[in-house]
Amino acid sequence: MTAPTLTLAPSDLTSLSGLVDVVGERAARVDTGEVDVRPSLRDLGRVGFLGLGLPTETRRPGSVVATPVPATDTVGTLADQAEVIRCLARVCTATAFSVWAHRTAAGYLASWGSDELRAELLPDLLAGRRTAATAMATAFQAALGLRELSVTAHRDGDDVVLDGTIPWASNLFADGAVVVLAARTDEGRNLIVAITTDQRGVALRDQPELLALDATASTTVRLDGVRVPAHRVLTDRFLDFLADVRPAFLLLQTALCLGLADAALTAAARRLEGTTAILTEDHDALLGRRGALDAVFQRRLTEPAPADDELVRLRLEVSQLAVAVTRHEATATGGAGYLASSATARRLREAAFLPIQSPTEAQLRWELSRSV
Repeated sequence: MTAPTLTLAPSDLTSLSGLVDVVGERAARVDTGEVDVRPSLRDLGRVGFLGLGLPTETRRPGSVVATPVPATDTVGTLADQAEVIRCLARVCTATAFSVWAHRTAAGYLASWGSDELRAELLPDLLAGRRTAATAMATAFQAALGLRELSVTAHRDGDDVVLDGTIPWASNLFADGAVVVLAARTDEGRNLIVAITTDQRGVALRDQPELLALDATASTTVRLDGVRVPAHRVLTDRFLDFLADVRPAFLLLQTALCLGLADAALTAAARRLEGTTAILTEDHDALLGRRGALDAVFQRRLTEPAPADDELVRLRLEVSQLAVAVTRHEATATGGAGYLASSATARRLREAAFLPIQSPTEAQLRWELSRSV
């Protein structure tokens, strides 16, 4: 496996190892929904592992329409944040998924939010005191011409008023989670805005029962006259915003998939004896795929402007690898892995989510078909 390019100090990595152990101890209860992901988010926030690679400088006064803050002054790197998510996914993909959603949405605010918005919400997000949701699935699909935005906006004085539905998002806890979403105005412009789940007019649908993700507060949101003050409008440069945030969005998702694949390969390796030794050739082939994709992943993390189609292909191939590896682990483990309480069964449930996580496997393949 290619060594990650990290800037974290040894003491930071020691802290990460200890936190990963704690998350691993919670994994079975997170899997059943007995506990949710917020304790782990708070633990990670206390040691600064929710905002690695984000810009820390403040914005200079200027245009009302936000432009991204350059990531020249940061704590850690995107590679560091990817390694945190990958390590978490090795022990609990649900928690890693929640951290991905949280860090991605925090990144929107850090790079595109006004000074007032950053001061209002970012400290709590980076400390894990609030959760954050990236409700961008419909935004990316709208940019590709696949659908219209499901939230509308109209002006009322200096405020924007939102109506509509967010079909699906995660980290939607009712205690003031921050949700970043896109909305279309009466004039046909698309805005990126931030709301919180405790605002008047925000209604969270009861959470449905899910495979492996019950602890992530994933559900639908109905917006009815939700008022957004001007400082919570990040930008109306819709396509510029999406192009700016998508590399981190996809790379951190890829880190999650790699972490799950790492764990399944490690577990399967322990079972390659007796009759299951026949699977050694399959195992070695999967190790080779993981190594090749990991090498590409490390390069993409350090490139200043990786091509979108390359990130899409990488995300697709790594998620397919994770699905294949969890099936391989189940085959090597046998009946013991069929117990619902086993780590093998949990990883199978976690991997079942990857083909439908937005962007879905179908969407990724569709995008690649158009780029040929």
